[in-house]
Amino acid sequence: MQPRVDFISLGVRSVDASRRFYAEGLGWPVHREVPGEVVDPDGFRWEVAFNPTWTVDAGGRVTV
Repeated sequence: MQPRVDFISLGVRSVDASRRFYAEGLGWPVHREVPGEVVDPDGFRWEVAFNPTWTVDAGGRVTV
């Protein structure tokens, strides 16, 4: 089995520092970066994902 990480989603204070840590420090390749950002009123960055086959019911539960 080949170990791998497909997706990382973190809440961090510095995206630049975190990117340097993973890409330069650990040597992990960056395959895709999405420009832009969403920041909530408390200053936390959010990632917005589009998953057209996932459903969310009235209670907020996600079905994959």
